[in-house]
Amino acid sequence: MMITMRFNSAAATVEQFKPIPFVPRYQVSDKANVRNARTVRILKSRAIPAGHRQVLLYRDDAAPTYQYVHRLAALVHIGPPPR
Repeated sequence: MMITMRFNSAAATVEQFKPIPFVPRYQVSDKANVRNARTVRILKSRAIPAGHRQVLLYRDDAAPTYQYVHRLAALVHIGPPPR
């Protein structure tokens, strides 16, 4: 598993990026930033009326889907939710 980091000089913190299991071309940080693993660009997110942020992720075998950023960060950094 590849972990990359980005230094944020404004807040003097380091973000840890880890790949998203079902779309490995994207990575999510512990600060809830989603980026393209190849270009290393942070994706823009949209806010829904409830206040949550979503990003549009493209998969090779399926249509693009909007995913909640907080759920992606929790899945990657904490683990899958209990059933």
